[in-house]
Amino acid sequence: PVAELPVRAHTRRMPSAARGVSVAFVRAVSRFFATHGGMGRDMTQIVGHAGEWDVHAQRLAAAHSTMHVTVCGLTSTTGLSLVESCYAIAQASGLDASGLFGRANTYIAYAWAGTTLADVGASCQRAVRKLQVRDQKIGGGPTRYLWLDALSASQNLIGGRYLANERCVKGSAEHILRTEQTAAMLDGAVSACTDCVLLLAPLL
Repeated sequence: PVAELPVRAHTRRMPSAARGVSVAFVRAVSRFFATHGGMGRDMTQIVGHAGEWDVHAQRLAAAHSTMHVTVCGLTSTTGLSLVESCYAIAQASGLDASGLFGRANTYIAYAWAGTTLADVGASCQRAVRKLQVRDQKIGGGPTRYLWLDALSASQNLIGGRYLANERCVKGSAEHILRTEQTAAMLDGAVSACTDCVLLLAPLL
């Protein structure tokens, strides 16, 4: 069933910095969406909303509404991020997910509109390979866990799913419950990361 509110309050959620994903998880997500015709879609369509801040991206999403399988749809039963939702499933099933999720150390930045899932997946793999080569030259480095907003943030909260029929005052306890705490979330993610990868392909 679709959750009327996120199944966990913000204080009980996985910390933002802990929502890093391995390249293996990015590949798995890419393969899943590929089976649903998603590799050539841009990230606005993969996520399933364009956010309240980007009117142009909202129009793009509406124009390509044939993308039925989205991150918002996949996480509609939890209201959490895809990372948190998958981790919860793994825990409930007694599965070891330590190779898929970990403390983020590499922030991936990209434009939602115009950047395809194929672009993001390929860029993540190239970036990790280059960082691993660099790390080896200085005696080794950590396992790379990537922070991608499409996977690590609650897209249903960001997209305003739980505000549609509510008239709660911005900043009130009710409003906070129904929205993603983006400033604190991004601060936690960026503070944990030692490297940032900026994907400029659709911009140049």
